[in-house]
Amino acid sequence: MTVILASPRVPGREERAAIAAILNKGGRVLATDFLGGILLPENEVAISSQASFAACEAQPEGLQPLAASGSIWIMPRATWQMKDPKFRVAYACGNQPVVVEYPVGKGTAIWWASSMPLENGSISRGQNLELLLNSVGPAKGRHVFWDESMHSAPPSSWDYVSGPAWPLLLFGALGLALLV
Repeated sequence: MTVILASPRVPGREERAAIAAILNKGGRVLATDFLGGILLPENEVAISSQASFAACEAQPEGLQPLAASGSIWIMPRATWQMKDPKFRVAYACGNQPVVVEYPVGKGTAIWWASSMPLENGSISRGQNLELLLNSVGPAKGRHVFWDESMHSAPPSSWDYVSGPAWPLLLFGALGLALLV
């Protein structure tokens, strides 16, 4: 199983436990951005010290299959602190890791500094599509889950008021007041 979490919202305890369980059972998890890094177990994500106003052409590092894509374009919004030798840098912009892979239990965690390589406007740039396919892993017997549930804020009771019901209620009350 491969789970892709592109730019997730602030993770809760339940989400982090679910991701750890998937990884411990042999799944692959691709998480992007700073909050995606926080979602991964044993993470070493940090805010990027470099300005991220422009995309960087990241070069492959190492010999792992994830780095076999060629150069990619990414906007580094975060970075990874390399405090443990199990963290393998697949791509870097300058001296800043932007794609990292590491084992967790029987699975593999993959982190990207931003979701730019898989966005519609960038997936065809450089080798971004190849990076996505290599991050997903081998096709044989693999199920891919693209989780959009964590891409936005969780629903609340006020969501019903923020839609078209609130202006209709306001204008209805104003109209009723004018009639009275």
